Amino acid sequence: MEFPSSTVQITQLLEMYASGERDFSRLDFREAWMPGLHLPGVRLCGADLACANLQRTVLSEADLSGANLWRANLTGTNLWRANLQRTILIRAHLGGTNLARSCLRESDLRLAELRGATLRGADLQRVNFSYADLSQADLSQADLRYADLTGTTLRQTNLTGACLEGATLDRAQIDRATLSSMSSFKERQSLGQQPFNQALDNQALDNQALERESLENLFRKRSYSSLES
Repeated sequence: MEFPSSTVQITQLLEMYASGERDFSRLDFREAWMPGLHLPGVRLCGADLACANLQRTVLSEADLSGANLWRANLTGTNLWRANLQRTILIRAHLGGTNLARSCLRESDLRLAELRGATLRGADLQRVNFSYADLSQADLSQADLRYADLTGTTLRQTNLTGACLEGATLDRAQIDRATLSSMSSFKERQSLGQQPFNQALDNQALDNQALERESLENLFRKRSYSSLES
């Protein structure tokens, strides 16, 4: 359907959705207030949803490919099997969001917040997760081939069976992450788990550096105290 304007009011969207319309691609929804809406299967390809509030909205099997969701609030949103390929999600809030079986291939999630999010079985190939927070998230069976996880927080993250072939994990924080149920190094290699070895080495080096810095600071304090006395 052709729209006379690039901007549609939320009341119009709801009325049109109720009448059977599903395609709202390339429309302007910047800073829109849309929490709790029920819009499964909606098409928002290339739509501008920057800073929009989509908290707890149902967008299962929706198509948001190429959309701009910069700083959008998607906390607790249902995006099960949604198409989010090449979507901008920089600094987006996705805590507790259901992204199971969704496609986020080549999307930009730098500095995004995904604490406790479900990405089980998701297609995350070549996603940029640089410095994102994936603490306590479920990425089991996810496809993370060639994903950028530079500086990503993966504390208590479930990565059981995830494919990490070619992924970048430089300076990733992986404290208490569940890597897999596999026991041998060869099995980890077969599923692309080898990047974790370098990440673990980097984490160990970071911890050692912090420990040395703490000891040096303590020594300085004691030296100053002895001089003052």
